[in-house]
Order: sequence, then C-alpha cells, then structure tokens
Amino acid sequence: MDAQSGIVAYSNNLGWENVAILEAMRERMAVSTPMALANDADAAALGEVLCGAAKGKDSAVLLTLGTGVGGGVIMNRKIFSGFLRGGCELGHMAIERNGRRCTCGRRGCLEMYASATALMEHARAVAAEHPQSLLCTLSGGRISDIDGKVIFEARKRNDASAGLVVDEYLENLSIGIANIVNIFRPEIVILGGGVSA
Repeated sequence: MDAQSGIVAYSNNLGWENVAILEAMRERMAVSTPMALANDADAAALGEVLCGAAKGKDSAVLLTLGTGVGGGVIMNRKIFSGFLRGGCELGHMAIERNGRRCTCGRRGCLEMYASATALMEHARAVAAEHPQSLLCTLSGGRISDIDGKVIFEARKRNDASAGLVVDEYLENLSIGIANIVNIFRPEIVILGGGVSA
C-alpha cells in the first residue's frame, strides 16, 4: 500500500500491481468525504485502539490469522507503517531459516506457519499419515474438508494427531508474537481472524 498516492503497489494474495484504488473509490462514490488508504490489518488495529480491545492504549499490535497473517501496528494512537510503503508486514518476518516458500517469494515467513491456511495444510498432511485420527473421522473421511473447527474439536477430544498440529501451530505463532513484542514493546497484542476464535 502506498497511502500517500492511494495506490496498491503490490498485493501477492490478490495479484494486484499498481492499482489506483483510492481514485477508483472516489470516482465510484462521487462524494467529497476525505478518504485514506490502509490495509485491512492496519485499519482493524486502529479501530481496536479507537473503540475496541485496545481502547485507551497508545500502542498496540494486531495480528489477523486468516488466509495469511496480517499485522497492524499502532504507535502514539496512529498507524505505523515505517518509512517506506509496505512496512510492518508482520506475517512476512522469517521464523525459520530456509523454511517453507511463501507467496511473497521468501522462505520461512510467519504466514507459512501461523495462518489458517498453514494450520489446515499441516492438519491435512498429518491426517493423510494417520487415517485413524479424529481429524479424518470428524471431516467425514474427506481430508480436503478439514478446517479449523475440525482441528480444534479433535484437539478438544484429545486426538494425538490434532494435538501435534495445534501444538506446533501455537509454538510457531508464539515465536512470531515474541518477536513482535521484542521489536515494538506494545501495550497489548490482539489476535483476530478466524483461527483466533
């Protein structure tokens, strides 16, 4: 995101390059209301500081755990994105050297270990190796249907395979959170997105 120009310079998940989204929104809405551009995680983090889980705090970090791992950093009650556009992409900090290849082109990004997508991919691989697990049973034997609800329900029922998947997921997420805390020292870290529930 280039907030100053209103252009989405690059979005690997959407396949966008140099999309003048703010200009398109102004034309489409045909209103004179001031508009600004922020990615979803930044906007959500600011919303949490203004009237949500971080209300009254000056600094906060929000991680969104969904298709990818998004991150919003608030300092002095304002979105912090660094000096150059596209800063604070917390899902793209490396937590494993030479790890899994990410959609951004790098290896070992937090997103490849702590997103809902990564959680389900790992659970499906483990289920394929352990067809007797509750991961398979609760998904009706269709490994491709394993989702977060199946994984956490199997874990709740003490399924060893699901326990392995969730424990590894939480370990990876914890590494990312510890890095974020050490870098930003926020007053609060908020988890959002489907997996957080």
